[in-house]
Parts: sequence; structure tokens; C-alpha cells
Amino acid sequence: KLEKVSIGENCFTMHSFCDNMGARFNLKDCERLRELKIGKQSFSDYLVCEIENNESLEEIEIGDMNEESNCFYYGSLTLKSECDGIE
Repeated sequence: KLEKVSIGENCFTMHSFCDNMGARFNLKDCERLRELKIGKQSFSDYLVCEIENNESLEEIEIGDMNEESNCFYYGSLTLKSECDGIE
């Protein structure tokens, strides 16, 4: 039933890569989710960010465009969608 997810600055960060090795952020199958916001320095030592099958998701904001944010600094970002009419 989530419609918005907002995570502030410096969240889910261990400040030691070894402490959080293999950590993953997964956001899947939230049919009502429209907005995801993640503040700067959050998830900085996570290896994976996977956002999948959130058909109502319209806005994703990760970090701050005007300064170095380091979100998912060591990781990869995967967006997966199966939208009708999009090739």
C-alpha cells in the first residue's frame, strides 16, 4: 500500500565497506508506489540497488544533483519495467 518512500541523508550507511559487504536495496512489486526519494550519502556502501515491477512509479530522486552524493557508490543500479507501448 506504499505510495511514497522518502529516505533521509546518511541513512543505511555503515561507513565501513567491509561491515556492509553484499548489502542490497530492493524495491519490488509495490503497485501503488509513485515516488522514491533517497537523500545524499545514503546506501553509500551498498552494492546493489534494484527497482523492479513498480508500475505506478513516476519519480525517482537519488542524492543531490548539485553536489557529490555517493549513494550506492560501490554498486550498480538496475531498473526493470515491462510497460505497454515502450520499446
